Amino acid sequence: MAGKRDGGANGDDDADDASPPNRRVKVAIVDDQPDVRLLLRLTLSRDKRFDVVGEATNGEEAIALAAAAQPDLLILDRQMPVMGGVEALPVIKQRSPKTAVVLYTATADAGTYQAALAAGAVEVLEKRSVGPSFVDDLASALASHWAPDNADVEIKVGPVSAAAARVWIENTSGILAAVRAHPEVIDGGIPDDVIELFQNFIESWRAVAVSDKEFHWTARADAAVVQRLVENWAAIDSLSDETLESLGVHWSPPEGEPFFHALTAGVLTGLEAREETRQLAAALETRWSASA
Repeated sequence: MAGKRDGGANGDDDADDASPPNRRVKVAIVDDQPDVRLLLRLTLSRDKRFDVVGEATNGEEAIALAAAAQPDLLILDRQMPVMGGVEALPVIKQRSPKTAVVLYTATADAGTYQAALAAGAVEVLEKRSVGPSFVDDLASALASHWAPDNADVEIKVGPVSAAAARVWIENTSGILAAVRAHPEVIDGGIPDDVIELFQNFIESWRAVAVSDKEFHWTARADAAVVQRLVENWAAIDSLSDETLESLGVHWSPPEGEPFFHALTAGVLTGLEAREETRQLAAALETRWSASA
């Protein structure tokens, strides 16, 4: 699920979140390599559309920079010491919701792409020769980010206890690993890319859950993508207690139930808001109500 497109900051607390700023775009750069930061700064400084307002060298510094500068755009390296870009992303979106984050990586594989979008990035760009084409890619990502988009399903989870989230996340991580190791327990199995995306969500949620006492998360994705993910999760959710026991795992203990209820409520609300997913929402609500 792609991170919510909250829009660009424009210095007006009452401004439309989906509107671009009426000034130069404030950009922050995060990379542990000084030469990469210098090259990006020089390239962006030559373009009158952008104004570089800060730099950082790791994920923890990126969080502080985003909170302090509230940039319109943050270019975030994937692999850094202390904390990587994907791990820092959910917290950055918490501290600076209107910042559009572009993950900058040497290898933009499908797993990284989905994990970054799920955590709140608006785009993933590969590291290559920085020049006009790179700046155009940034501008294109921002244009899409600020464009009205009514086709997405938006899912909001929380506020809910971060302690409950941690319990549920750790337990569910074990269930996913067991299902991946024993695909035969589900008729037809769960596609590998779906399992990987679920695990990417788990990692994103884990990063959010350790950052504060309350868990908040918002994501958006195309309705067809959400439907595919939810239908596959429903297949896992339909496993019996006996099947889970045979795999050496179990459903979340009571301490994790508040997070499960917040997550299912967020999913149902998002699905019910879109005509094409309301039927799925009704089916899931019946199933989850019966198991509550």
